[in-house]
Amino acid sequence: LAESLLLEDRVGERFHAIVVDERDVQLCEPAVRARLDGHPLPVGGEVDVVLAVADVAERRVVFKPAS
Repeated sequence: LAESLLLEDRVGERFHAIVVDERDVQLCEPAVRARLDGHPLPVGGEVDVVLAVADVAERRVVFKPAS
């Protein structure tokens, strides 16, 4: 819930992140861990992501790889 509240006004923004498992990333700033849509990426890799969903009601945050 806290992550979706923190990010709800930032949908569409780009962030730098670290892949913490095949489908999750940890943002460098703000400190948020969330789901990554798309193909699995190598764990430990750095990636730029775009916030696709920040839904407070569903308590859901989803990123997609930046193009």
